[in-house]
Amino acid sequence: MAANFIGTLSILNDEMEKINGGSVEKATGMSTCLWITAESIGGFAGSLVGGSSYDIWGWDISCLIIASLHGIGAVLALGYSAVIYGGGLMKIRVSKTSEERKPLIQNHQCKGVPSYNSI
Repeated sequence: MAANFIGTLSILNDEMEKINGGSVEKATGMSTCLWITAESIGGFAGSLVGGSSYDIWGWDISCLIIASLHGIGAVLALGYSAVIYGGGLMKIRVSKTSEERKPLIQNHQCKGVPSYNSI
């Protein structure tokens, strides 16, 4: 839980910095506010939906509903990540030209020992 909190909060903070023109204080305040608001609404909605489904359908069906909602959430999160960060599900790879493959620092030899393109 803590690793999830820190990871998503730092990503949210980075995105808020882009929106707020690089202001770290505004980004931190806005991302923390959004995180706490979403956590509170999620806690309320989760308790309401879980308790209501238990009262209406019983233990077995309510567990099936909650597990299904978790599965749908995981599929949506993976799909969103594939589209946003992966360039889409049908991303076409373009081969690099010879100019793009050229090393940044040219091959140098140090005292007669070859550097094997590491320097």
